[in-house]
Amino acid sequence: MINRLFNKLTANNHAKELIAKGTSALVFRVIGLCLSYVFTILVSRNYGVDAWGVFTLFFALVQICSKIARFGFDKGGVKFIAEYRVQKNTKAIGRFYFFITTIVFVLSFLFSLVIFLNASYIAELFFKDIHAVTYVKYASLVIIPFSITTVNAICLRGLKQIKPAAFLGHPILFALAIIGLLILDFTTVNQEKAIIAFVFSIYLGNIISFILWFRKSGVSLLDKEDTVQLSHIIRVSLPLIFAGSLFLIMGWADSFMLGYFKTTEEVGAYNVISKIARSSSIIIASVDSIFSPKIADFYVNKDYQGLQKLAVYSSKLTFFLTLPIFILICLFPKLILSVFHDSLYGEIIIYSLMILVLTKFVNAITGNVSSILQLTGKQVTYQNIVLISLGINLLLNYLLIPSQGVLGASIASFIAILLTNVLGLIYVKKYYGINCSYIQNLMKR
Repeated sequence: MINRLFNKLTANNHAKELIAKGTSALVFRVIGLCLSYVFTILVSRNYGVDAWGVFTLFFALVQICSKIARFGFDKGGVKFIAEYRVQKNTKAIGRFYFFITTIVFVLSFLFSLVIFLNASYIAELFFKDIHAVTYVKYASLVIIPFSITTVNAICLRGLKQIKPAAFLGHPILFALAIIGLLILDFTTVNQEKAIIAFVFSIYLGNIISFILWFRKSGVSLLDKEDTVQLSHIIRVSLPLIFAGSLFLIMGWADSFMLGYFKTTEEVGAYNVISKIARSSSIIIASVDSIFSPKIADFYVNKDYQGLQKLAVYSSKLTFFLTLPIFILICLFPKLILSVFHDSLYGEIIIYSLMILVLTKFVNAITGNVSSILQLTGKQVTYQNIVLISLGINLLLNYLLIPSQGVLGASIASFIAILLTNVLGLIYVKKYYGINCSYIQNLMKR
């Protein structure tokens, strides 16, 4: 029976590639997730949930600035490098890489400067503590290396170098952060230690990312290629910056608004349950890591039938792999929460966790509509979808967080993500006639 199921799953070459490379990415993402959990437990248990809340706001600030500074090259980088890879144009890859790293470096520097000069204002606004100005300044110092490391990982994905790309995510960052934290030890309770350890990991991870990129890409610093249309790259990537940035802001809006209306302790509690709920995301992201370059390949070759088959298959694979994780969390929420901190036992926290788990399940059952829209020339459509969802998310956070706290943030997140995915499904069906959701296809049988 198992052999029959496996043969069915690997009935075509695209499916075999998805399983083979997706499994490699999954292993690295599982390792990264486990390491991030270890880091969370070390910080929250030794320094308190409040300390984890401070770290959450620090990391959110870094990620949002980095996302905007990357100028939409998250998906754009995969798209263009995949095209040049198909054309076997190494010089074009080199030209594109140096072009985007230059832009990202300049924009990251500008963001770093703005954050550094306004550190006092940001500390009072979100951290509710003027002494947190040091944490904000630390954030300004790592925007550049964090952004460039992410660009290197994205470009490696475009080359189908899935393993090193996955390695440059959570695995390397949190492994180095844990080492840094252990070096600093826990002899004194100091919220700053977690942030210092992470700063160390970002800089060292950046060096490693450059080594991996130049080894795997074969790009030379001396390569010059003038055939790359830089204006076209900007036109394609510009809508992606808005869509990607808006989606990231929507993801972190809950934490920032909790920090504004409530306390860093509630921010920490919310981030812990969000991290638990995101356990399934390793499956979704692993499938996407191989799915995204294939989308670009199919789109370049105008193979929409192949895109349809891969979309349905990846949705089916994601659904069955994530289902056990959702069931496990729903059955043992108190046990899982107790691992992170003894104070995370309240009914509100458990209800909030269930809502966030349901939110991630929505992502799993609707398929990867975001990648399809962004990598097939419909990035403006996706940008508008995310803009609508973000507006509703911010409104609901504003209305619910002051009175409901963590529970209100969870409800706002669920409604916004549900709207994003449903609208995405509608537009993918409209443009390409594709039903991405495995559940949707199953119900039609």
